[in-house]
Amino acid sequence: MGLARGLAGYVVPSRLYGVLAAGRPVIVSADPESETARLVAKVGCGIVLPAGRPDLVAGAIRDVYGGCHDLQEMGQRGREYVLREGDRGLAVRRYSALLSDLVRAS
Repeated sequence: MGLARGLAGYVVPSRLYGVLAAGRPVIVSADPESETARLVAKVGCGIVLPAGRPDLVAGAIRDVYGGCHDLQEMGQRGREYVLREGDRGLAVRRYSALLSDLVRAS
């Protein structure tokens, strides 16, 4: 999953959540401060590499193929994250709380 440089604060590819929900690990090539890279690193559901480094992506794929990573465990952590944090009801409650906070602040 690649994310162009400079998009760190603006974009999280929607397919990320589908991949995690399916229990699959991801390889992310993005700026380290991007939400995508931070989420994958925090959850431990994949491999995070800097954007614009195809050589590192190729190396990560070789490592995966060579069995250097526990893909099942990474996938499970991603699935658990989505089940815990991606629930529609939880998202609606968080969004509602955010809107309430904004209204109170104004």
